[in-house]
Amino acid sequence: MKLLLSVYAIVTAIFGILAFVVPATVISWYSPLPADAVAQTGFRLGGSLGIGLAMLAWYARNSDAKARSAIVLAVALTNALGCIAAFIAATSGVFNGGAWFEVISYALWTIAFILVARLKKAPSTNPTAL
Repeated sequence: MKLLLSVYAIVTAIFGILAFVVPATVISWYSPLPADAVAQTGFRLGGSLGIGLAMLAWYARNSDAKARSAIVLAVALTNALGCIAAFIAATSGVFNGGAWFEVISYALWTIAFILVARLKKAPSTNPTAL
């Protein structure tokens, strides 16, 4: 769980900072249309949320199990909703094929957090396991 939260925090922080600082560049990866002020604002808002999630994940690595479980649930839900939004963007023609990268990455993060959370909740069959 600690490794997953660490990697997620770093990746999410990078994309969040990019979306916040240079939204027009990030938009150009996904859309052939020029980035207008509304789109840039939306990407900055998304970037700020990404930065916040990254901080939450980073500090959750060492938190107690109950708090970490709640954070993992919230991160999994956020990624599942992001997957749906990216899928809508990819299939509606709003974005180019780059949106499929987002669909896949959101889906993989969701699956990873669900699997790791389930493994953490599964009772150990080894009595000497920590």
